[in-house]
Amino acid sequence: MDISKNVSKANLKQNVLTTMGYFLVAYIVVTILATAFAFTLIWALKLPTAAELGISKMKDPGFLLSRPYIVVINLLCWTIFAALYDRKRRGGAVSLLEALSIALLWLVSAMVLDLVFFVIIQTPLSLTAHEFYIDYQPWITLAYVSILAGHVIYYVLCRFRKQKLRS
Repeated sequence: MDISKNVSKANLKQNVLTTMGYFLVAYIVVTILATAFAFTLIWALKLPTAAELGISKMKDPGFLLSRPYIVVINLLCWTIFAALYDRKRRGGAVSLLEALSIALLWLVSAMVLDLVFFVIIQTPLSLTAHEFYIDYQPWITLAYVSILAGHVIYYVLCRFRKQKLRS
């Protein structure tokens, strides 16, 4: 009995490490793509920056223009990484409860990392807690919902595909 408990703990630990590995890569990809997109808009459209205008980062023209597209970037990336994770893990056979459990873990992890990297640690991209959690509404909420939605979308696509194959 002790051996099975140790094997079970080892499998659980490996699954958590794999899950968090995929999450971290997805988080980095989303952050780079969203930031690059906003800066590309500023560059391509020759928009002035908040610093040049002497205004809050929340009123930066490139930032304002990029917000809806950043939500789309989030939704696409989180869906793709949910698919990549699940295919690696079990060949695409995930239950809705498993998908939601992983999505919730990723959501909480993203919220913690956002707090650390976009509020607590001061960088040129940092915002105050009020700016990030209040002034950035509804966009930050939509970005967080996209993490959950990505897993649900992948789950629905898998079910649809299985039903289509059976027909």
